[in-house]
Amino acid sequence: MTLEFRKDSIKDGMVVMADERAKRPTSAKESGCPFCKGNESMTPPTVYALPSTKNWRTRVFENLYSALKRRGRFAWKDGTAPAFGDHEVIVETPRHAEKFEDYSDEQLMLLWETYRERYDVLRSRKDVKCVFIFKNHGPKSGASIAHEHSQVTSWPFVPDMIAKEAGKSRKGHCAFCKLMKEERKNILLECRHFVALCPSFARFPCETWVICKEHKRSIRDFDDAEAQSFMLMLQECVRRISGFEESYNIAIHSAPRGLDFHVHAEIYPRKPTWGAIELGAGPVLNTTTEKGALAVLRK
Repeated sequence: MTLEFRKDSIKDGMVVMADERAKRPTSAKESGCPFCKGNESMTPPTVYALPSTKNWRTRVFENLYSALKRRGRFAWKDGTAPAFGDHEVIVETPRHAEKFEDYSDEQLMLLWETYRERYDVLRSRKDVKCVFIFKNHGPKSGASIAHEHSQVTSWPFVPDMIAKEAGKSRKGHCAFCKLMKEERKNILLECRHFVALCPSFARFPCETWVICKEHKRSIRDFDDAEAQSFMLMLQECVRRISGFEESYNIAIHSAPRGLDFHVHAEIYPRKPTWGAIELGAGPVLNTTTEKGALAVLRK
C-alpha cells in the first residue's frame, strides 16, 4: 500500500498517492450498502454517533480507504512524506434513499452537530494545521457509494487552495467581505446571517458560494441561529442545483490554525467534464455566466 504526499517539482503542486482507494466498493443497492443501518459490521468501528451508537441518525467512522492515515510521523524527505492525517466518513442518514435536499430541520441539525463535533475533535490535535469537511454526491462527483455521506479530513499543513484564501481573508482587507459588496447583483439567496451568490469568476456552471455576512473564521464560531441558517441555506442551494445537475461537491472552508479567515461553503455542480485547456493549460472554460446561473437557479 502506498500512502504518500508527493511534491510536483515542476508545477509546484502536490499529489496524494493513495493506491488503496482504487479498491473502493460501489453500491447502489440498499442490501449491500455498508452505510445502511444494520450493516455497521461492514465498516470500521463507530467513533461518534447521534443521538446514540445503537439508534444512530448520523454515524462517523474512519474511512476504510483513507487518503490520509494517522501512522508514522509527518516529515518531508526528497519531496515525499507520509500522507499523515485523519480521514473520516460521516453517514448523514440511516435511510438509503433519503437525499440531503429532503432532510427535516431536525436531521439537518444533527448533521450540523456532527460536523462541529468532528471539526473540534480533529482541530484539537496539536499536529493538525487544517480541517476540511466536504461532500461528494452523484456519479460525476467522485462519490463511490450513493448513500448520502460527507467526509472530514485533517492535514499537517494547509492545502494550497485554502492557504491562498487565507492570504486574502485578513479582517479589514477581506476579499470575501469585498465580494459580497461588489457582487450583490449575483446574490441568489439572502438571510440575516448569510448570502448565497454565484460568483462572476465561477469555474462551474451554477457554482454557488454560501458566505457568512459577518467576518467569522470558522464553523465553530457560529451560534445556534447561524448554524441553522447555514444548513438551511446549503440545503436550499442544493435543492435548486439538483434540478440543474445531479452530481455536485460541497467544500466547507474554515480557518486553518493560527490564520485569519472568512468561513464559507462552495458548491460545485459537476455539469461539464474538464478537457485539455483546463488540465493542460490552467484556465477553466465555463459555459454559463453568473446571469445565466441565476436565471437557472431562480426558476
